[in-house]
Amino acid sequence: MEKNYTLNDDVYDDFVAQKGTTVVMLSSKKCLPCQDMKPAFKKVAEKINHMSFGIAEYDEAPKAFANLHIYCVPRLYVYENGALKTKFIIASTDYTSQISKVIEAVSTRSDISNLKDFPRKPKPAEPGA
Repeated sequence: MEKNYTLNDDVYDDFVAQKGTTVVMLSSKKCLPCQDMKPAFKKVAEKINHMSFGIAEYDEAPKAFANLHIYCVPRLYVYENGALKTKFIIASTDYTSQISKVIEAVSTRSDISNLKDFPRKPKPAEPGA
């Protein structure tokens, strides 16, 4: 499958529309966590051949970001046969571990509902507990 680490507005829609699973990291050159996350994303992507991976930078794909209503990064968007399947906010410095968990869940078709927008805040304690 394809790896494209420089998605721009000219190719974004075609890239995510391809058959199979496509994972896109949405990033910004001005975002330090994004820049820290890129090597981890590429490391995980290079190990997996049955999915496509891409990185879209805000400066290179402003129309795609506007169409997706992206206001904060970094994010991972997972597409299946061109349809947006799920979104993840990566909010930790353990990027490789989080990205690996997302990719493993997506590739094994596991229940990914518990991974959305992780890490999650703990649930409040039950009254009287």
